[in-house]
Amino acid sequence: MADKILCGVDLGGTKLSIGLFSLKAELVSECTVTDHTALSGDETVHYTAELVKSLLKKEGKQFSDLTGVGVGVAGHINFQEGLIITSSNFPGTYRNYPFKNKLQQLLDAPVFLDNDANAQAFGEYLFGAGQGRDNMVFLTVSTGVGSGIIVKGKLLHGHSGFAGEIGHTIVKPESRIRCTCGNYGCLMALCGTLGFSDRYKYCLQDGMESNLGIKAENVPHIDGKFLEQGLKAGDKISRQIFEETANYIGIGIYNIYQTLNPQTVVLGGGLMKLGNEFFNIIESRFESLVQNMVWDKLEIVPASLGVLSGMLGAAALTLGK
Repeated sequence: MADKILCGVDLGGTKLSIGLFSLKAELVSECTVTDHTALSGDETVHYTAELVKSLLKKEGKQFSDLTGVGVGVAGHINFQEGLIITSSNFPGTYRNYPFKNKLQQLLDAPVFLDNDANAQAFGEYLFGAGQGRDNMVFLTVSTGVGSGIIVKGKLLHGHSGFAGEIGHTIVKPESRIRCTCGNYGCLMALCGTLGFSDRYKYCLQDGMESNLGIKAENVPHIDGKFLEQGLKAGDKISRQIFEETANYIGIGIYNIYQTLNPQTVVLGGGLMKLGNEFFNIIESRFESLVQNMVWDKLEIVPASLGVLSGMLGAAALTLGK
């Protein structure tokens, strides 16, 4: 076992990344491609298999050297049967698609398929900020909001395999911001960058002025980088979205705390690049909600695996759930 290596596949909407790692989570080799987005499901499976074989050949390794091949993909995953039920990153491509079995037929190694947030959660638990925390939640905030739940050292999947969809819990029922699920006021709609442009537009319609010269009829696509630039320029609307987003994440963590009573919440995702002030507002909002409670203090920490999170998390799936 000491000489075994891990293989992780991060199947994203814009990038397909594959990495080989040592059992100590040291990166051995990796490759990233962006030309998979127009491929069919079967074509993607074959492409993935060829990339894995190419990496193994490059490092002089055989399938027998692998603990397995882990695959993380955003969407609803039936991990027991290895199906991609749906994936918002690939609308129309995957519908109850047997990705695991099809890939396993092309590789002489066991394949493990799971939701990308679950994979990242397990990676942080084994190798990152969650080490030693047998009851933890990984919360990722970027385009959307997702989470992976670790209970007694194992991933919690729930009855249908969809546990951890914290992004679709409702934190503001009266909100005008509609989520991709069709509901209003979901944590994902209010914190994910997917809703930033609508939030900016509504601020303008409510009478706020943009320091960036933006009008309600021509609001551009707003992501974390745009928000950061707006903050530096002193834009009041950017500041409001920044603070509201952090506050809603704090509320989301409070709901996690009350429901699951974890030891630790690990925060990851692109929006955490907004820095210490963003993190501090999240933590302060959470603490304001629990100030009169006598439970053990919840540890809130930033994720530590960085850009390797997707690949290494997927690779970690091969070490057991």
